[in-house]
Amino acid sequence: MRVFELGKVFLLLAVLSVVLGIVMVVDPFGTMETLVMAIGVILIVEGSLNLLSALYTVIAVKRFLKLHPETQSMLEAITGQDLNGDGVIAPDVARADVEARRGTRPCGRECGGGAGKRLTASPLSGR
Repeated sequence: MRVFELGKVFLLLAVLSVVLGIVMVVDPFGTMETLVMAIGVILIVEGSLNLLSALYTVIAVKRFLKLHPETQSMLEAITGQDLNGDGVIAPDVARADVEARRGTRPCGRECGGGAGKRLTASPLSGR
């Protein structure tokens, strides 16, 4: 049954091509005007989507670096480049250093007597 539907789609595309070819022969300048306007609309939509995508990416990266500042220093240490434009290639910062500065664990609880404990169950293990 799907082969029959696929054949109908190919037949429809062939008929559409013939009709559009006839329209282009009968009114070439009108067709060109329509095509240019359609291309203009497509470029406006595509440019707007690219702009929104770029803005979203910048915001997401800034939010990630704010939540995980140790990543910035690790990337700078690996690449040897100043990635945030402050003129300093950051030294290695461990996650424990960042948590100690914040005074909280990644889960948001305050660090206390159990700050050195290791979790044995992985979130992926289901325990």
